[in-house]
Amino acid sequence: MLLFMIFQIGCSGGTYPIELTNPLLRAFHPYLPMTIAMSGLHQTISLGGSITEQVAILVGMVMAFSLGTLAYFYRHQDASAE
Repeated sequence: MLLFMIFQIGCSGGTYPIELTNPLLRAFHPYLPMTIAMSGLHQTISLGGSITEQVAILVGMVMAFSLGTLAYFYRHQDASAE
């Protein structure tokens, strides 16, 4: 998990501008949760826009991964009970 967090910081433009990264990191940039969070932070700091889109995407990601986790454990709980 720590490696994933470090990967996200590098890919999301959290440490330096995304334009300075290599093409591989730029390819992952739009799909990481921290990229969306950084975009929302920029919107909040600049007071120039709404963060509803970023919040909706992050809530959707949380819901999708939570449902996936629950489905995984329910499926394996039935298999281990037998």
